[in-house]
Amino acid sequence: MTTTNNQSAARPAGLVSCAQMMQDFNRRRHDMRAVTPTGIRALDQALRGGMRSELLLAGGKAGVGKTDLAVNIALSFAQTRQVIFVTIELSPNQILFRTVTSFGAHLGKDGALTEQQILQGGPDCQPTLACTMAAFAGDARNLFIADDTTASPATEKLLTVEGLREYVARQTERGVKCAVIVDYLQQMRCEKFRDAPGVDTLDYIAKSLATLAHNQGTPVVALTSLSAQGEPRGSTHLLHAADIYLLLECSPALQGRRQRPVTGHLRKNRGGISGVDIELLYTPELHLFE
Repeated sequence: MTTTNNQSAARPAGLVSCAQMMQDFNRRRHDMRAVTPTGIRALDQALRGGMRSELLLAGGKAGVGKTDLAVNIALSFAQTRQVIFVTIELSPNQILFRTVTSFGAHLGKDGALTEQQILQGGPDCQPTLACTMAAFAGDARNLFIADDTTASPATEKLLTVEGLREYVARQTERGVKCAVIVDYLQQMRCEKFRDAPGVDTLDYIAKSLATLAHNQGTPVVALTSLSAQGEPRGSTHLLHAADIYLLLECSPALQGRRQRPVTGHLRKNRGGISGVDIELLYTPELHLFE
């Protein structure tokens, strides 16, 4: 079937024909195949190598290690992408020291410094700390933190989902590959619903983050708190927007252990198998997931 000029002219704005898309078919095929490893081996195996242009929603009860999981993923993303870590839950210093601690543990758990040891900075830990800092210098240049304690109009705009989308779009146009971490989704801001927070706001933010991921070729990881019923707090529609939903669980009886097993329930995965459990090992004092 052929398309006449009149039919083409009548096509509503915003529609894209498959014929147009086929013109850069090879690029699209490359984009669909490209993966960015999370650095969490079991998760990468379940996701067929890592994340694509997807929104991953990670939930769990307080203390299960959601932020530390995000820190570990950010470190892996930073090896190949510019990472924007939006922190509304913790301060930039807290994210920095968790990141340095986790990076050192990834270099080698034997002799790795805890965050407390790094903060104290005693003479015994200086050689190890110096090696860690030198090794981390390269990836650190790709890891950027945006937080709500910085009184800067530019930073405040990045804390809105619209500003974040604009920034990533500009970077993509410049040829800079990005990744985004949001801690937490429920505290993300938006300009559209500035005066009307609530369920509609959360739905809009989740959908906007998914659009950012899909349109800009950008993996996005957003943390979510849970309701008393164990679902993402605020709206059941959050799960519809997410491409991947990972629920972290740990037995309360194991909370005091230096190392504790954490089960990641992969409840949703548009790009592969859903309904599988991932066994992880979490070391809180090293902010390490493996």
